[in-house]
Amino acid sequence: MAQRRNSDYGSQVDPSIVVSAERLSDSHAGFRIRFFLGLLTFLVGLTGFLIVLAIAITGS
Repeated sequence: MAQRRNSDYGSQVDPSIVVSAERLSDSHAGFRIRFFLGLLTFLVGLTGFLIVLAIAITGS
């Protein structure tokens, strides 16, 4: 019985929390895009550097 009451209580969502979460995600959407583009650029550059380093080490 206690579990049922707890699950019913947990299923109620405060609308103000949902609205603030949506606003937070909107304000951070640009940051997330820039972060992932920067991360992708870093990984591509690192991969290229490692390829050049491997070629230089093997002497091809």
